[in-house]
Amino acid sequence: AVNHDADSHISPAPELMEFHLKTREAPLFAAVNTPEKQPDHLFRSLGFNRTWEEWQREEDARTHATERRPDRGWSQGM
Repeated sequence: AVNHDADSHISPAPELMEFHLKTREAPLFAAVNTPEKQPDHLFRSLGFNRTWEEWQREEDARTHATERRPDRGWSQGM
């Protein structure tokens, strides 16, 4: 992978990286996606049974429910 510009010492953003593969003449440019930018069909094809948005909503709901629940077994006074 070439992760720098020949005219600069500064590395470009990851999505600008260029790969030179032995089995391919033309360079292949990187496609860097965060989970929320992945197409739903790709996310599901990776073996996930929910889209990123569905998972994120459920995770947020679970986190907020945990934060609201008072801890049991802890005494207020010592």
